[in-house]
Amino acid sequence: MENNFARWQLVRINQLTFINNLILGLSLGLLAYVFNFVQSDEIIFSCIQKILFWIGCITSLCSIALALLLALNRLKDFRKTANLVRKLEKKDLDEKNKSRQITDNLGKTTWKLFYWQIATFCISFVTFSIFILMDLYDKIT
Repeated sequence: MENNFARWQLVRINQLTFINNLILGLSLGLLAYVFNFVQSDEIIFSCIQKILFWIGCITSLCSIALALLLALNRLKDFRKTANLVRKLEKKDLDEKNKSRQITDNLGKTTWKLFYWQIATFCISFVTFSIFILMDLYDKIT
């Protein structure tokens, strides 16, 4: 039974890593696309488009920063978990409870950062989509 748990734990870790990297790549790509889009001299942006542009930029940069913080937090969590396992093997029960609390908090922080990363990416995607569609509206219709 413990082997199944370890296997699924590894799957969960790999999936979290994959999704974190995917959202990081999408955020960077979205930001690059929008910066390329605004380089055109023929486009004149309205006040609403400028506001959407800055909201999208800020939330996209936040998503990128959260992805980096998430990766750093996970590295710290893995290091602390490895130390906890070592302490359990040595039967160091005094330090075990303290280390377990730290790793639990790091794990919770990881998931909070992950959800915030997804939320900020979604906000930036929606605002950039509206920003671009406002400019392309005449060409589309």
